[in-house]
Amino acid sequence: MRVSPFNPSVLIGVLSLALTPAFATQTYLVTDLGSLGGLTATAAGINNSNQVAGTSTLSTPAFDAFLYANGQMQDLGNLGGDSSAAALNNLGHVVGYSTTATQVVPFLFRNGTMMNLGVPAGVTTGMANGVNDSDQVVGDFTSGPRRHTITRAFLWQNGVYTDIGTLGENYAVADAINDAGQIVGTSINNSGQADAFLWQDGVMTDLGTLPGGFSSAAFAINSQSQIAGESSTAGFGPEHAVVFRNGTVIDLGVLAGFTTSAATGINDAGIIVGTGTNSGVQHAFLLTPTNAVTEPAAPINLLATSGNATVSLTWTASVGATSYNVKRATSSSGPFTTIASVSATSFTDTMVANCTVYTYVVSAVNSAGESPNSGSVTGDPQGLPAAPGNLTAKPNTQANLFDGSAIVLAWRNNASSSCSELVIIERSTDGVNFQDEFSVGSNQNTVIDGFLNAGTRYFYRVRAESAAGDSANSNIASVVAPPSS
Repeated sequence: MRVSPFNPSVLIGVLSLALTPAFATQTYLVTDLGSLGGLTATAAGINNSNQVAGTSTLSTPAFDAFLYANGQMQDLGNLGGDSSAAALNNLGHVVGYSTTATQVVPFLFRNGTMMNLGVPAGVTTGMANGVNDSDQVVGDFTSGPRRHTITRAFLWQNGVYTDIGTLGENYAVADAINDAGQIVGTSINNSGQADAFLWQDGVMTDLGTLPGGFSSAAFAINSQSQIAGESSTAGFGPEHAVVFRNGTVIDLGVLAGFTTSAATGINDAGIIVGTGTNSGVQHAFLLTPTNAVTEPAAPINLLATSGNATVSLTWTASVGATSYNVKRATSSSGPFTTIASVSATSFTDTMVANCTVYTYVVSAVNSAGESPNSGSVTGDPQGLPAAPGNLTAKPNTQANLFDGSAIVLAWRNNASSSCSELVIIERSTDGVNFQDEFSVGSNQNTVIDGFLNAGTRYFYRVRAESAAGDSANSNIASVVAPPSS
């Protein structure tokens, strides 16, 4: 669920989530919300009027809370420093925190005014993280010295704070509250694991993680008690956006090409809000359920593996694609010709010739049309070269000043059609134990081996070498090294 930075309120794609039987497969329109003038923005919550609260950097080195409605992002200001929004209710009232001249305090923005909720005595930092339509506010307080801080979740109502407890250890953060008074957030349990929780009627319940995960967090809850958040995956894997529903943790996955995702809000219409990171830049986005079908995105991660008269291709699936067109050219600039249409994310091209370089691209197809082509890759099919033949070895009887006692070797090169790059010459003095002595180009078929011990019998064999591997050895030829000329 990561998206690239884009202009505000522009439809930039679709996301199809294949969930467990608890949810049908759903396609979402993806909308980038823009910023308040800076590079980054994060979304924190969405209400049933599709208003979004979040935080954006400004054109100056600062950040403020925002309220997004009807395609516009409103700056909510601050209490003397920076501010950050965490949630909003269906009345458009926003909560979060702001710095003042002396501390960090929770705020409630309503009727055009940012109200300082204050903090109890002894508390150093207060954060408001969630609010319902009754203006009940939840969040967390931090107190104590720096290395021994205590963080507790609170419920604020009409100026009165209530500590809602923990899952075991002395840490809990409340992130959201619905109109039924159900509260969700994150707390450390007796096993030392940070897990998502649901608090209702004075009882806090651990919501668990994805199978094999070591932590989870809950960020939002709607009136149907659907809870949105994140969980780590098995083997200390990356975080995935999840929905907690009826005791089940449902993995929402990650868009192709990205490593993590986080859903931070969900309203009663099932519209999800979250934050995506691409190339180090964060933007807020909406996922709006739709039945519309649009052209799929171009496939990514195309890879080519060359073999003997084959090139095997693999790529990452494109969201919404029903098939893929595999295209080939003998030039990196094309033109490309479609050679196959497949439903899988792999294809093996067997209609290729060894020693020829091919360029491939893949496009994704569905009922709405065809995507742009993927990035290109090259394949260079090669077979094992044939062994050289007719190896002969003769004393070098011609006068020479540089080779001393020398032997002339000659052979027939049979590997030219198999992309042979080198011919390796091996030598032995017993005809059994050979060692590589030197190599020559594949277009050469004779060589002089010099500086030998006169009167010693030498044995030779040669082999061809290519990127695909080495040929078998040639026949063995031997001769006694002559006296030096």
